[in-house]
Parts: sequence; C-alpha cells; structure tokens
Amino acid sequence: MTRIFIDGFEHGSLDLWGTGSGAACVSTSGLNMDGSYCLELTSMDDYLFLPISDASEIYGSFRWRPINFPALGSEGLNLITFYKGNNAILGLTCNTATGVFKVLTGLYWQDSVLANSSGGLATVNNTCQIEIYIKIADSGGRFVVKVDGVTCIDFTGDTKAGADATFDSIRFGRVPTGYGGGYGYAYIDNVVFDDAAFAGNTSIQAIRPTSAGNSTQWTPSAGSNWDCVDEVPASDADNVVTNESDQVDLYTAENLVGTIGSVVCVQVQARVVKEGAATPQNLAFGVRTGATDYFSPDKIIPTVEKSIVHLWDQNPNTAAAWTPAEVDGIEIGIKSRA
Repeated sequence: MTRIFIDGFEHGSLDLWGTGSGAACVSTSGLNMDGSYCLELTSMDDYLFLPISDASEIYGSFRWRPINFPALGSEGLNLITFYKGNNAILGLTCNTATGVFKVLTGLYWQDSVLANSSGGLATVNNTCQIEIYIKIADSGGRFVVKVDGVTCIDFTGDTKAGADATFDSIRFGRVPTGYGGGYGYAYIDNVVFDDAAFAGNTSIQAIRPTSAGNSTQWTPSAGSNWDCVDEVPASDADNVVTNESDQVDLYTAENLVGTIGSVVCVQVQARVVKEGAATPQNLAFGVRTGATDYFSPDKIIPTVEKSIVHLWDQNPNTAAAWTPAEVDGIEIGIKSRA
C-alpha cells in the first residue's frame, strides 16, 4: 500500500488542506477521537476541501462523529464528496435519524442513488470509523463503505456521474450552494487516503522536536533551534531561518506512545515561508535513521506561511516498513535547497 495523504490534525491547524469555509481545528476532549485535535464542522455551511493528484480510484478512512441532525428527511448529512474540477462525481451521505448511509452520483438527494445501507449504523454524538473504496467507471465501477470494520455497502456498476472518469479533489461537509443545501455537522479525525488498500482503524500520532539533532545549521529566532519549531499550533514568530542553500537542521523527537501494532508511514511536516529575494527556493525534508541522513525530493517554498510535508512509506535505511523502535530513534528535519 502507499499512503497518499494523512492528517490527524495534531499540528493544531487545517494547514495541509485547500479551500474551505467555517471548518475549525478543535480539541478532542470528550469526543472519543485520537490525540489532542480534530476537525469540526458545526454549521450547515462548513466544509473542507482537499486537492489531490488526478485519480480514478482511492481508499479512504476517517473517524466520524455526527453532532446534529437538521430536519432534512431522507437527505442526510454529507460525509464526503469526490470532484473533478467543479463537477461532483460521487458522494456519501448518512441520515442519522435512521443510521442509513447512501451512495450518490453527483451531489445531494436530487442525483442518482446508487446504494443504501441498512439502518442503525450511525447515531448522533457517537464516534465511528468510516472506510471507503471508490472506483470511477461506466461499468465495473465500485463504491464500498465500511462502518467500524463491517461492510455495509458494496456497489458495483456505473459510478460515473457524467463524462469525467477521474477526480482531483475531495470535500468533507457541505456541498456547494445551488444543490438545495448539504450539511456537515460532524467531527472528523485521522483522515487517511491510500492508493492500494483499506487503512483500517489507523491512529496518527504527532512526535514533536525535543532537542537538537546531528546538525544545527539554521539560525533560531531565539534560544535553541529545536525550541523554535515545537509549538502546537505553530507560531510564525518563533522560527529558524537561513538564506544559504544546503543548510541542514535536525531534531530529536518524542517517542511513540501506547501500544503500536505496526507503523505504516512516517510523515515530516513544517510550516514554511520564503521572504524577499531568498537564495534557497526549495526545501527538502530529512530523516536521520541508522546513523545516516536521508532527504526528500525538493519542495517549492510558498510565499505565504503554509505547511508542507513529505511521507516515507518505508524506512529509507532498510527499504522495509518502519518499526516502532526506529521511529523512536529518528531525527527529523529540514534542508534548504536552491
């Protein structure tokens, strides 16, 4: 399997996402979610939008906790919708009055219903694990829905809403104005998209810098380098900076907590910005493992503050899956690139 995107919202922001309205990153206290933060959609207008590379199929997983049910009859709450440009291709809704999930082509109730689940699968103020698999095709298309590991929908057939055979963005929550409404009203956590397999009940942990690592070549705004990059949420006033290429800053990090069954991937994330006539135009992420530094391909540095990431499915030192001990011993960091 290859992870395409992960976000447990443990950086305390929605920085990895694209456009949205009304969505917020809030505490998980009392919500039966993982970690410290999750996504909140608490208005009929709230949504969060994720651009992705063009694809015809994808696996997804997320924790979902519906928190309100407006008087919408059979229309239900919008969980997730897949788009090509401005065209909606496929969507999943749930009527939390009955606990029935519904797969739609296009948007909302006026579009074709492909499949319905049985009832009683979701209720307000209870958290469940949602897994999906979609494949866009005229024939042989597919939409699978699992709730807490149990398959409740497995539709095979025509999953194309029109001419589009691929999608390039994913929306949680409200569908656009002009489709008669569309509602989120939920908390969401541990969002995972994969190109090959169901993710299962995945947990996403944040491990923050705890001390200086093997290289300290960036200049801290004050004090130690690691102490300027460990805030959650990030502070733009507390930072490290360089105007030279190929400068490396590495940091030791916290250990994983709890019982870890397996480690599927390691993602390094930084909130960055390029100011003025900067010499470095790009950034590479680094991991130090097995006493060796490994760096990602170059990432373009934005001209406004924004989080960027790189994800390693395997330990680059062993070319095998990460072990918990390897993650506990890791150093993470950044490298300025021309």
